[in-house]
Parts: sequence; C-alpha cells; structure tokens
Amino acid sequence: LTAVLTALQAHFPGYRARGLRGLPAQPVFYVSAECHHSFERTASITGLGTDAVRAIAVDERLRMRPDALEAAIEDDRRDGFAPFLVAATAGTTNAGAIDPLAQIAEIARRHGLWSHVDAAWAGAAALLPEKRTLFSGIELADSVTLDAHKWLSAPMGAGLVLCTRPGALRAAFAVENPYMPREASGDVADLYQYGLQWSRRFHGLKLLLSLLIHGWDGYRDAIRHMFTMGERLERRLGETGWRVVNHTPLPIRCFVDASDPSEQRCEQVRAHVFASGQAWISTTRLGGSQAALRACVTNFRTEPEDVDALIAALEATR
Repeated sequence: LTAVLTALQAHFPGYRARGLRGLPAQPVFYVSAECHHSFERTASITGLGTDAVRAIAVDERLRMRPDALEAAIEDDRRDGFAPFLVAATAGTTNAGAIDPLAQIAEIARRHGLWSHVDAAWAGAAALLPEKRTLFSGIELADSVTLDAHKWLSAPMGAGLVLCTRPGALRAAFAVENPYMPREASGDVADLYQYGLQWSRRFHGLKLLLSLLIHGWDGYRDAIRHMFTMGERLERRLGETGWRVVNHTPLPIRCFVDASDPSEQRCEQVRAHVFASGQAWISTTRLGGSQAALRACVTNFRTEPEDVDALIAALEATR
C-alpha cells in the first residue's frame, strides 16, 4: 500500500490533491499472476479498483514473463490507460518463484514506471552471500517490502518498506500542522512524514533486540539452517514416492502423491496431516490449475526429526 500510494504521487503529481478524479486516464499497475493477494486489496483501498491490477502471465517456473509484461504495458498505453508501477516478486507465497528482477526493473525504467519488489518473506535470504545472486536486480528497485516477522523471526507486525527515493515518500505522506514539532534534522526522521501511520508503536525494537542478541551472523546461521531443512524435505519426499512440482531454490516444496496427484487426494492428505498434529501443510494450485500440497520451512527451530515426522504423517495416509 505504501509503495502504490508513493508511486501514484510520483507518477501523477496532482494525485494527492485531486485524487483519482483529477487524473487524465485510469491508472493501472502490473504484478505476476502468482503475486500475493494484498495487491488486489491495495487496489481496492486506494480507489483504483481491482480492474487496475494487471496480472502478467508466468513461465513454467511460475516467474513473471518479461515479454508479456512489455506487451501489456504497450497495449494499455495504446488503449488509453496510464501505467505507473510494476511489482515483481522475490519469493512467491504459493511456490517460492523469484521473478527476473533485473529484466523487470529495466522494463519499468524504460517505460518510466515505479519499480517495486515484494520480498516480504524470502528477501531475508539475501543475507547469505551464497544466495545473494538469487536476488540480482533487487537493488534496481525504487522500493522493496520485507517482513521481519517472517524469515527474520521477529514478533508479528514488523513489516518494512525500503525506498531509494525518500523524497517521494515525503511527497506522498508529509503533512504540516502547527501543533506538531518541526521535523527532526540530521540522521533522525519523523517517520509519520514518510508513511501511512501517525502515532505508531516502536516496531523496530523487535528487530533491534534480536540483532543485539544474535547479530547478523546468528540470522545467517538460522536462515542457512532453514535452507538445509528444505533440501532434506525435498530429498525425503523423493525417497518416499512424493513428487515435487515446483521449481525454486527456496525452502518451500509443492508436491503430490506420485501415484495419485488428484485434488481429492491432496485434500485427503492435508486433512490427515492437520489432524495428526505433527505438522501444518496446506493445499494450493500452481499456475491456477495444478492441485498440490505445500510445505514451507520458515521456523529456524525446524530440525531433521520434524521433517521426518511430516514424512511419517504423509506416509500414514497410504
């Protein structure tokens, strides 16, 4: 929501004063067909309407297709719409797909659009030197979302928006009131001038305390361990006749029973595992059609015996 509001004001300087009715054409923005559902909610909240969300086709690995993005932008401009933002995803919730970030950022730059990356859950993996290339191109974005309450294991409600254009944030959100003190100077910023919230809790304390206790190296060890558990999960699934059907370097596995990949079988397995109390998995659809089971390692306390307990619960359905 913060990124979309900032992009609207940056692209349409009169938006903040006159709203959507003052714009010369209907604004539209672009996301992957596998993106998080929050983009549709954002479109509703801002008054853009969900029709303004352009879901771009994905490839066989469920990544946004740059050629389809380029074509959609050109088609919309020809039809009288006003593109203003492209949102790539670095680690889709559904299957862990990482869009081609550099190519998408270049398309956004060439068309004069705001470039955003949703790295809410997977972005923390960039802390690992050996995984950093997975996110090549993220540095080209105008804004990035990252949730510390996901892979950084902070308590809930610790979302971050990183923005390379703080002036654009101020243009979208700053207000002047005689009863408020003058803005801080130097390295201190009054954050209410840079985002939606006015009075706010000290959310940053959650992450700061963890860093003071564990340090960046502690976080790297925890994230690396979760990758290792994801690899173990994939190996054990293969050993026991379950077929992994997504393609991602992240520790999220979508899988089916190799002997019966039907939706009914997936739901039967999910219900049994849930009732067993051994693990929590979900069902999903890949590419909007293929039914699958989904398991994601996002807790640093996950150990080999937890993975094996999940496998045992899966096997008990046979």
